[in-house]
Amino acid sequence: MKCLQAAREIDPENPKLHEQSVRFRQARKSNSRCPSSHTANPTVAKPAEPLSSQASEVIKDSFTTPPADADLKAYNDDFLKKHSQSASHLQSGYNVRYILDNSSKSQNEQDLQKTLDLSSITIEEAQSGLALLNQWGSEQKVKDDYRAKAAGRWSDATAFKN
Repeated sequence: MKCLQAAREIDPENPKLHEQSVRFRQARKSNSRCPSSHTANPTVAKPAEPLSSQASEVIKDSFTTPPADADLKAYNDDFLKKHSQSASHLQSGYNVRYILDNSSKSQNEQDLQKTLDLSSITIEEAQSGLALLNQWGSEQKVKDDYRAKAAGRWSDATAFKN
């Protein structure tokens, strides 16, 4: 939690910070709702033991972004709208959307491919997009389509060749 707070002080709009903050909040919500059961989403780790009420109160008071009562899907949608021209922010937002609801995978895959149309996207960001498809366990055809579109943009790059 202290690392997330320190990172927020340095760069509150960092895309990875957004991901990790939502993961943390999701884990806390899951833990407070179901202290003795596993979370429904395997991408959010469940603590080994429930936190004491004192520890929970400290976290609630000091970790305020996203707020404890936030609708995380709406919070993420706002993040996506705010950063609609940044490939790395969009990628993080799509990954958060997947973390919150893995049935959104197909929409995320489509949206991720659209990031290749952004004039500001870098080859490194495009490679990160391909890594997300692998992380999500996307079908080979989805990855091949992404690779082909990226190869069309960076024709000299070997990163997107099969």
